[in-house]
Amino acid sequence: MSQRTRINNMNFGGLLQIRADKLVSREMLSGEELSLHTNQEACKALSDFKDFIGLQEAEDVHTKYLQEIWEADIELDSRMLDDNMCIKIFFMIASNKLLFPSSDNNIRAKDVYLARNLYRLPTMNWCKAVTDEIQEAARTWRLDRTTKVSPSITGCTFFLLIVYLDNLRCKHQINHKDIPRAKYLIKI
Repeated sequence: MSQRTRINNMNFGGLLQIRADKLVSREMLSGEELSLHTNQEACKALSDFKDFIGLQEAEDVHTKYLQEIWEADIELDSRMLDDNMCIKIFFMIASNKLLFPSSDNNIRAKDVYLARNLYRLPTMNWCKAVTDEIQEAARTWRLDRTTKVSPSITGCTFFLLIVYLDNLRCKHQINHKDIPRAKYLIKI
């Protein structure tokens, strides 16, 4: 079975077809809540992954580096990366860039930990995970704005874009606590 088919079967085929002009489906992903059981488990997963790709413990895993490894494996036909590992790398990058972006380009322990078990991915409640991450980012931003010169807030780009669009001044001003478009977004 091809990697694309497997990603599609895991209910993430939409990530392979993302277009900025429309949403294809509006069905909520259901399943278990996303949780990092312990920071220690996530750090262990990152350490094991660094070892697998040949990085030292102190080195950062850049998304560009993962893309280069992936492309080199395909180009050289080395088969160092099996289908499962390629799909895990895809999810690490998707997690880092789309669902839970940060202000740098480094793959975090969280990204590796989430991709460790491909069979759990389709059962997770990704919508709740994205909104929980936004709440945590807002809480952190409030704390950081008293100590940092220009604190930044990060979060799922699609979610933040909807909130931004809903808060633009328009002819029929809406209540600032409402997010009208978000009530129609029931699938990421």
